[in-house]
Amino acid sequence: MTSQSSANSSSNSLLSDTTKSITSPLRKQRFDDRSLTKTSLALMSYQSMTSLQSPSPIADNNQSDQITNIFKWSEMNHLSQLLPSDSPSHLLEATSIYIALSTPQGIAIFTYDQKLECMLTTHESIPASNITCMTFSSDSTFLAAGFTSGHIILWDMNGDRIPSNSHQTISPYYTINPITLSSRFTKNIHGHIINTKVTSLSFISNSISRLISVDDSGLVFYHNGVKKFMNVHFTCQKILGRNDANISDEKFKILQCEMLPWGNSQQITDQMGVVALMTHTLVLIISTSSLNSKIPKVKQHFKIGKSNLVGDSPELHTTLSWFPCMEVDGKVNNARLAYSYNNVLTILELDNSSFPDNFLKVVNDLKDKDKAIQQLPFRKQCRWINQGVVSFMKWVSKDILCVVTANTLVSLYYNGKSLKPVSVDNLDFTIRNMIQFKNRLLVSTSLIKLFMGKPLTWADILLEKLAKGDYHQALTLANNYYNSTNNGKLVLVGLPKDQTQRALLIQPYLERIMKESLPYLFKEEDHSYLTVYFNIIAYIGGYDILENLYEVVPDAEFFNTLEPFIQSGSIISLPPLVLKRLVEHYVAIEKGDILTELICTLDIRTLDIDLTISLCKQFELRDCLVYVWNFILHDYETPLIEFILDFSSLSRDDQLSAYTYMSYILTGRQYPTDRFIPIESATRAKQSICDILFSSTLVTRQDNLIETDNDSSFPYLYTFLKANSFEMLSTMNEFFEDPYLNESTLTRQYLTEALLDVYEMNDELTTWDNIQLAIFIGRNYPKYSQFLRLSESTITDMFDVLCSADDVSIRQDCELALASLLPFVPDDGLIIDKIRVAKYFTVLINVYKSKGEYSKALEVWLDKEHDDDNESVAQLIENGFMLSKNAHDRVNLIRLLRQEFVRFVAMDLIMFCNVVEIYCPSVHNEVLNIKDDALAYNYLKVLFEKRSDLEYEYVVRYLELICLFNRDHVFEYVNEYKKTMNDHREQCMEILKDHVDGQALLMVSRGEYTQAEEILLQQMAKITPSLESDESVRSEFNHLLQYIIKICDDAHDNEELWLELLHQLVDMSNSESTYIHDFINTCIHDCFRYISDNSKSKQQQLVIFNRFLEQYSSTDKIATLSNIRGVLQQVFISYSYESEMLNISLKMINGDIYKNSQIIKANKLKGWNIICKNCSSCGKVMWGSGGYNLDDHILAWEARQWSKAHDIELEDKEKFHHCELIFFKCEHGYHMKCLENLGANDEKYCVICE
Repeated sequence: MTSQSSANSSSNSLLSDTTKSITSPLRKQRFDDRSLTKTSLALMSYQSMTSLQSPSPIADNNQSDQITNIFKWSEMNHLSQLLPSDSPSHLLEATSIYIALSTPQGIAIFTYDQKLECMLTTHESIPASNITCMTFSSDSTFLAAGFTSGHIILWDMNGDRIPSNSHQTISPYYTINPITLSSRFTKNIHGHIINTKVTSLSFISNSISRLISVDDSGLVFYHNGVKKFMNVHFTCQKILGRNDANISDEKFKILQCEMLPWGNSQQITDQMGVVALMTHTLVLIISTSSLNSKIPKVKQHFKIGKSNLVGDSPELHTTLSWFPCMEVDGKVNNARLAYSYNNVLTILELDNSSFPDNFLKVVNDLKDKDKAIQQLPFRKQCRWINQGVVSFMKWVSKDILCVVTANTLVSLYYNGKSLKPVSVDNLDFTIRNMIQFKNRLLVSTSLIKLFMGKPLTWADILLEKLAKGDYHQALTLANNYYNSTNNGKLVLVGLPKDQTQRALLIQPYLERIMKESLPYLFKEEDHSYLTVYFNIIAYIGGYDILENLYEVVPDAEFFNTLEPFIQSGSIISLPPLVLKRLVEHYVAIEKGDILTELICTLDIRTLDIDLTISLCKQFELRDCLVYVWNFILHDYETPLIEFILDFSSLSRDDQLSAYTYMSYILTGRQYPTDRFIPIESATRAKQSICDILFSSTLVTRQDNLIETDNDSSFPYLYTFLKANSFEMLSTMNEFFEDPYLNESTLTRQYLTEALLDVYEMNDELTTWDNIQLAIFIGRNYPKYSQFLRLSESTITDMFDVLCSADDVSIRQDCELALASLLPFVPDDGLIIDKIRVAKYFTVLINVYKSKGEYSKALEVWLDKEHDDDNESVAQLIENGFMLSKNAHDRVNLIRLLRQEFVRFVAMDLIMFCNVVEIYCPSVHNEVLNIKDDALAYNYLKVLFEKRSDLEYEYVVRYLELICLFNRDHVFEYVNEYKKTMNDHREQCMEILKDHVDGQALLMVSRGEYTQAEEILLQQMAKITPSLESDESVRSEFNHLLQYIIKICDDAHDNEELWLELLHQLVDMSNSESTYIHDFINTCIHDCFRYISDNSKSKQQQLVIFNRFLEQYSSTDKIATLSNIRGVLQQVFISYSYESEMLNISLKMINGDIYKNSQIIKANKLKGWNIICKNCSSCGKVMWGSGGYNLDDHILAWEARQWSKAHDIELEDKEKFHHCELIFFKCEHGYHMKCLENLGANDEKYCVICE
């Protein structure tokens, strides 16, 4: 359902006009039609329209809009007071218990109510103002801080506290001192160098004595504290980094470092000390601790370079934020890492699902646990590119990532595949530092103040709107929260994604807002919120609000807006007062059809029945009244009785309601909605109708005799038959299909005999009525022959009645009935004659088909007045040839096809041609007798597409027709069938008298090249004067020229042909028209070009050219030759230009070939470097130091050198065979003997790669 406004609501029924109507049935057109009402069609139409609409009652108009200012910021005054106004540098760190703030006096530890818990002091030589980084242990019992001097100090939060003036102080628990650069190299001592700033600190897992630290030189250290003789001692070991010389170079620096924190789900990574590091060029994820013992063990798990999409910036900004592995609602969510370079933010995930459920247990049972994990499965999930630089970034929940850029805080929703902004907060301050705790943000600003940001929940937002009196905004927001599909918004405001759970939370707020806002939103003239209210009521079901709403809105406005919601089924229940007013309103405005639709849609169990019945009777709303009787009172007799009593006074249109009502109830449908009556009520409803309708006498109800205007047996049935036998018998036709008659004492046999009795005893029934009875019996007797028994005379009488029917309006029904009844009609030898006289052609065709007489069936089909059923006649002809076993019938079938050939072709040319081609190809020759040239052309066109081996008559006839209808295709056609045409040359030449190219083609096929060229040149000379004015003439001229060129090229002795062509073209160019002169000169140039490019020899080209010049050297032809001097000059220039270009190209190609051959030669001589030192089979060293059998190799070398010096072959080659080596290009090498042992005896190949 979508939002529907009162402006779109119609004051009329979907299927009714503006006039008052007391009935809604629709007239039947055919005997087998199903009874319908306007109301049922309207209701079905509303339902289909509703099903195509969105399931959300109100579209989330702000679906794409972002929430603004979702964070509520409050200053932490007590903490801000401790910050020195002259120094903006201070650090923040927080856990679930404490907030740590670095100050010049030390590190202040606060609780979340801003009470100072204690102050952590430092040594006098190490001022607190030099703190560069801080970190809490996982249980908040220890805090470690790094300093610019390279020191690391640890404090025990549970240690002794020394009272001071206004607070307690805690002294350092242990200090890790830096070392000198010389001691690092001379004494191999590990640690930070003095005055090298410690940039990052992290406790490993749940330990309070193991730390990872990073300094400004880019070195990473592992610190491990142990107790010895009641003293604490920390050892230090470098685990990562190359800058041992402490060189100040940006390429060595680690810009960001963060340890994967613990989550609430136990994972294998908890004890591995997984750390993410960022440098200027890459992101690296490593584990720092061994699972076997508390010793450092570095292993790389993931590495990715900086994206090329990172925008340029004077300074590189990097951020890093982990979110741990958390279990929520029984589902374990992957640990995820967000990192950014300038404007490009990327999400990585650790795929926990790749580990089996018992993985932890299996690892713990292993002796060497480190071998169980080769590499943690990190995956890059998505990327988000921002316009500005990302300054800070923190996860506030598993799905929400907060990003600070400039003075804007953007909340991004992460769905596992992408990042989408869902909220934007415009900040009034500049953030200098930001940390996250308890789904909140703690920031320090450039104004030397601390602020805590808490995201507002959906309830906070709604209550704030209500407190301000902004009811419209509150209502819109609550509705959007209820129906929103934007999971990002829902998660951000603290709502569940599941709508059922969300509805339980929001519905009370919606109802409260709606009730409280009524006096404010619906002022005297403003009812714009009415549609919104109805939409919300439609899906939350707060129907009691409708009564309050009705009291503040005028009736017309209220019901006009409510109407489409009822029609679509969005609102189906109304309070009693509103339901009563609805009936009164639509009765007052005389909209009976709409009221019927609304009443039939609503749950009217709370309706004032007496009032409704009286109003319906008063305003003649019979359909509405029938529905109330049936649906509310479960009374199905009273409507029928009312119809019987009022029947004679009703108009013909209103009488249709009685037949439709009986049809609906007898087939188990509710009137007038067309819904099914419940099974437990349907049988009783049908019985109540049958008891009256098929009673043989008058019946009494409530001591009152139900009288009619006749004294016939079956008085009520006769009344309805006499008024409209078509509707009554059509109703009974529907009833006969109902399974009720299979189980009831009222049988189909009884009903049929009742009908026959009524017709037999009442002469007032007309021929029309008898035809309707015949149709009824003809349609039902064959279907229920196991239930019905009729005499042969009765069946024959029905057959005769059907044959005598001449009314066009019922002819189709009669024909269907006759076809159904025919198998049961006794054969008196006149059946076919009667059907033929009655002109039931379809029935007659089926009779002949059943007898296998397809030729007679086709004759009947040809006698039909409407012969547009082309598919049926095609099937009929095909069946005749395939199924007919009578040779005489097949002959008659072919005779008919010949006789009616033109008619079949005109009807469906392609279909008929296909049938003839498959079953009787000899019939094709009838096309030669068709007088209609266009029809013959189209038929032959289809035929020639199917066959190419047609006789001469077809070829000549199609040639005549193609010359008339498709002149452009003549040349192609003559070329295809030139052999057949040459056998009857004179006739074809006569047909082609206007197509000289076709004539020429026939001449060429007989070797008459000169004659062919002659007639073509004559045609060219003939059309030359029109070259300038007609584009088609120019196309024809070019076509003829190209064909002459082809003739000249194909001929053996073609010099004369070429000379004649050039001679004629030169003569044609002597035109007063400059255009024609230039056009033909171009043709001459093309001829010379063709001669040059395609001559069989250079000598032939020179002969043609010399003879051409000799012919025009005489005095009388000098003037003609001068006309083409420019053409000849262009030819000579072209020749010389092409010759020069060929020479240049040849030199370039030869040069490239030489260079490439030199490269190939060098590569061949270059060989390849031997990398493999160990045999790929036995693994022993093959050459160099440590080589296997080195002494034997020396002896083998000496023997080979001796044989070369004396120019003789070695006598015993097998002696040193075990020393032979073989290397392959794939970089694998073997001892020759090892390779042979692997099966490579004859053909040597690498057994690993092959």
